[in-house]
Order: sequence, then C-alpha cells, then structure tokens
Amino acid sequence: MGLMYINPITLSYRKREQMINNKPFTITYYSASDKKHITRNALWTDQCKYWLSKNGRMLMTYFDVDQGGYRTASDSWKVRL
Repeated sequence: MGLMYINPITLSYRKREQMINNKPFTITYYSASDKKHITRNALWTDQCKYWLSKNGRMLMTYFDVDQGGYRTASDSWKVRL
C-alpha cells in the first residue's frame, strides 16, 4: 500500500458541508496578533466562507457573535458545533 495524502483544503470543504446557517458554534484558533489561542462564539451566515489567501493560506471567515462582526481565522482552527 502507498502513502495517503489528505489535502487540508479537502478537509475544510468537508467541514463546510456540516455548517448550517444561523446555527451557533465555537471556534478556537491561534491569534498571531494576540500571541495566544482564542475561543469565540460564532455564527455561520451566507457571508461566511472558506477560502485561500493569495499566499495559499487556508482561511475561514465567520460571524463573531460577541463582537458583532466578521472575523477570519487562518491556517488551523477547531470548530465545536
């Protein structure tokens, strides 16, 4: 048997299929600007998305319920539904 490579983008799109509009979730990721892990209460809306930056970084834009605005997590994150 050969080695199996799992593309992180493919995993992101699988996760996206589980995201339901207006269903609350929490997201945890490392904030480079704050230099610590952050957990936020979030909501998935029509404006939320998974995407790639020009540099090829994985990004996820979500609605931050506590701050009342959109935020973007990069590279890796953990979502709890």
